[in-house]
Formats: sequence, C-alpha cells, structure tokens
Amino acid sequence: MSEAIQPSEALVEQSRAVTPAEIDALMGHESSPETDATWQDQIDRALLVVTGRDQQSGELLGIGFVVGSMRHAELVDWNVREGERQQGIGAKIGEQMLSFVHDNNIRYVGLTFDPKTPWLRGLYERAGFRQIDFAMW
Repeated sequence: MSEAIQPSEALVEQSRAVTPAEIDALMGHESSPETDATWQDQIDRALLVVTGRDQQSGELLGIGFVVGSMRHAELVDWNVREGERQQGIGAKIGEQMLSFVHDNNIRYVGLTFDPKTPWLRGLYERAGFRQIDFAMW
C-alpha cells in the first residue's frame, strides 16, 4: 500500500469527470455493466459530484454526491479510499457538499448513517448533523 496522501496533496473539487469504473474501484467493487450503468445514472442525475484526487497521479481518492431536489437533498456515497481515511480528504469533500447546500438554500439535508461505520459519526456531527433513528439530519 502506498503512503497516505495528505489533504494538501489531494485536489478536492466539484467535478463530474469521474468514471463508473473509478467509483467501483474506490468502493472496492468489481465493475460490471449493471454497476457502471447505475453509477453513470447517479453521476448524471446528482445535483453535485465532489471528487478528491491525488494531485500527482490523478487517482480517485474520495467522492461524495448531493442528490434529491433543491428543497430536500441527501448526501450519499460519501467515501474515501481505505488507507487514505482520517487524513482530512473526506472532511474537505463534506465541506464542499455542505457549501453547495448552503449556497443554494436547500432547506432540508440528510444522510443515512451505517452502524457498521461508527467512526464516521464524529465527522457527521462536526458537520452539523444529529442522529434521528437510523438517519442523521
């Protein structure tokens, strides 16, 4: 495994220039025509796509999507590659997603909290979310 990338070495930006195969690799899934079509649909329909890439290699290190409407939105598939986590890349992705929500006066925003990833609870709470049953708002 390569040495962890520091956030200053990661380029985090609003960008739809990402391929389904890159997302599958990031998520640790095998690419297939079905998953490629699903990811492409998400890229095309999302209100916002934020990517984090290694500035030197261009490799995808993290991603997040804002989906829904300009009234009710959800942050989904907010993920950072294993080995690059807890380096600030995910926080920068989250900041850009929440800035978009704020700048566009989206009234309600939420995300689904997976109990299998309890280490993310602090990140979500620092971003201003609070837990309501299995979701965070």
